[in-house]
Amino acid sequence: MTVADLSQRILRLGIVMAIVAGVSQAALHLVNVYGFDGRIESLHADNEGEGNVFTWASSSVLVVCATLCLLLALADRARTLKYWMLAAILAVLSLDDSLVIHEQAGVKLVRHLGLDDRLSRVFWPLLLAPLALVAAFVIWEVSRTARRELVVLRGSILLLAVAVILDVGLYPAAPDTGARDALEPGFVAIEEGLELSATLLLAGGLASVFVGRVAATTRGHAQPAEAVLGSRVNPHDMVLGDAAVAQQSEPVRLS
Repeated sequence: MTVADLSQRILRLGIVMAIVAGVSQAALHLVNVYGFDGRIESLHADNEGEGNVFTWASSSVLVVCATLCLLLALADRARTLKYWMLAAILAVLSLDDSLVIHEQAGVKLVRHLGLDDRLSRVFWPLLLAPLALVAAFVIWEVSRTARRELVVLRGSILLLAVAVILDVGLYPAAPDTGARDALEPGFVAIEEGLELSATLLLAGGLASVFVGRVAATTRGHAQPAEAVLGSRVNPHDMVLGDAAVAQQSEPVRLS
């Protein structure tokens, strides 16, 4: 198996995992809401929830992405700073996903301003917008030199952007309507599923880039025998050289 084949398999695995995880999360959330009235807390894919299966999954994938960025920072010296920056941002996002920091901050900000609690969902993405924009820019720049991983890495940015748009537009400032309340679980399922799929695509793309970078570094350090010896060695010369050494090592006989 070549390095290109391994990278291609990693990319395919990342795509398959992103599709399966995103669809499974959305389906389990809808089944929990409509089938069990949301009584199974661990399967409730709500932004305000914490300690559920989906929060653990997305946070874990972000930790994997941050770790891959640290490894790439060591392997790719030309982009060390970018990978260090991306690793730090992904670690912060993982911590935020586990502790629901920006959701709680959005709720407190909306209440402090005297606004409707529904508008807190609009403030959630805005609080993380600077970090998200920097991360998207770094991923976009890194993908420019990754031919195989370009579509996957930039696809993760696109999915995350769609999820943010759904999150911001989920609770507009219009009065409550029965139709919107009925569609809320569907919007939440799609938005949360897209977020998980985006992180898995990012993990697959970074893993493929790391494999390719390590292989390129290994090839760069490998030197042919001619480079080590300085020139080609003629086997005939080696035989003559051994014979000369043997002749010189014979004892000198005195007559």
